[in-house]
Amino acid sequence: MAANWSVRQLVCQAHGCELAVSWRTDGRWTWTVSVAGERIAVGIAQSQDGAQDAAANAAERHARADGIIQLTMF
Repeated sequence: MAANWSVRQLVCQAHGCELAVSWRTDGRWTWTVSVAGERIAVGIAQSQDGAQDAAANAAERHARADGIIQLTMF
């Protein structure tokens, strides 16, 4: 049986953050918000719109908190 690949991923920038939304094979959507390659927020949503909204809200919250992150040292 041949592999059946299906990839759905959206990436954008907002509020100085990188936002990524990916579809999972169980029908849910994961979202990640990063700054300078460091994850600052992650989550799972039941829809693409829900994941996009959650990621945008997390990026906005981060920006309102002065955009401070702790980068890993090593």
